[in-house]
Amino acid sequence: MTNSVTRLAIDIETVSPNHEYWEKPDFRDSHDFELLAVALAIQQSPGSEIQSEVLLRNGWGPESELALLSETVTRLEDAEAETYLTYNGEAFDFPHLRGRAHIAAEDAGTDGTLAERIDRVLSAGTSDDLKHDAWKAFGRYTTLEDTCAHMRVSQETPEWQEYAHGLNADDFRVDRDKGDPLLTGADVAQFGEHYLDWCDGDSADEKRCSELEELLRVYAVSDVVPLFELADSRPFM
Repeated sequence: MTNSVTRLAIDIETVSPNHEYWEKPDFRDSHDFELLAVALAIQQSPGSEIQSEVLLRNGWGPESELALLSETVTRLEDAEAETYLTYNGEAFDFPHLRGRAHIAAEDAGTDGTLAERIDRVLSAGTSDDLKHDAWKAFGRYTTLEDTCAHMRVSQETPEWQEYAHGLNADDFRVDRDKGDPLLTGADVAQFGEHYLDWCDGDSADEKRCSELEELLRVYAVSDVVPLFELADSRPFM
């Protein structure tokens, strides 16, 4: 598109296949993560319609991750965003978009052109990371979910049991998180690994895979669409 988009919200979903579910990855090290999905939402001007989409990886291997990154950077280039809305994007999403582009390219034996494109397009827009204002208002380590609750901004987080994927989130959770009906970021990392396994496998159960894909898409959208209302709700009180 040729017209400038006022705001574009970004959130990445990741997996950590080299870690067990109870192990904490190093959140500063892109070797501890792989991309699963990228959620994007754009708004032409405050108050106008928000359009969202989720780009999902279609299997394991560096080629599939590079394909997701390539699709993402093309969307960002076409959008010509003035502002990038994120929650913790400056510490997580942006560094790992760049980091995974370098790592996946090295693993695939390709050049660093994609990483250079990501650097250029992210530098072209102004970052508006809502985490900074949220932490000042509500304390360090306040999550997006808690910030939305404080500001009475609706966040449509899905319930994992409402989809017929056949997985049980409690099988992957630490004890304190068992029983929560809502899908969490930690759940996404585990469900995402199953999704990528199913993408690469010969499973005839397309229904389960389709249901899991829809669950992941709904969750990813719930992390970007509220950012616009949240941004407009400042100053946080």
